[in-house]
Amino acid sequence: MAGFPNYRYISDPQELMSILKNRSELNKAMVWQTLGSRRDIYHIDRIDVIDGRVLLQTTGAFDFMYFSPVYFYIDHRNLIFKLNETDIKVHKNILVLNLPKVAKCLEDRIHPRFQFPQDSIKVSLKSLSGQVTNYATGSFCDISKFGFSIYWPSKQKDFFKKFHYFKMVKINSKETNVPADFSVAHVSPTSDSRLVKVGFSSDSVFLENFQAQLFGSL
Repeated sequence: MAGFPNYRYISDPQELMSILKNRSELNKAMVWQTLGSRRDIYHIDRIDVIDGRVLLQTTGAFDFMYFSPVYFYIDHRNLIFKLNETDIKVHKNILVLNLPKVAKCLEDRIHPRFQFPQDSIKVSLKSLSGQVTNYATGSFCDISKFGFSIYWPSKQKDFFKKFHYFKMVKINSKETNVPADFSVAHVSPTSDSRLVKVGFSSDSVFLENFQAQLFGSL
């Protein structure tokens, strides 16, 4: 398996607001718009969050064209917003933004994640939370040192509650005995609206301790 860029989509408005309010220095923050073969880039001097809106102050007057999306980047958690004309108002070098519903977060990780081709490997999980024992089977999305994620139908995303615990019981219909318990870390949108990405984490060093058993089940 080969590593791939670590990112996820954020749809929780509270998480987005927290990232914006706790941003790092703005030496790399910028906003840009691609117009044909030209990309107009403006550096950001200041960011304020007021009444659920984001105010950006750029180094120069922003010449916004309403037929093309605008992208906004800050170096704190490498957050990227995609903005449409309904999300933004411009007055010289001040941009007023409605908080987008989804943002892409490029994350610097100590431990890399590895991606699986969609629908290539099925994993079955047993719920350890709640009164009734439930099972779920989804396709591996990626795997890391301390956890993994699966693709799951968007219409059934409420099955996975944050911090609920699951145990891995089967891989490709073959029983496996990985003793680690995995809590639901996040449920994030994907580029396919029919699917969400459900991330699970463990206190165990999952990939190193159980990789022989895991990949022996494939």
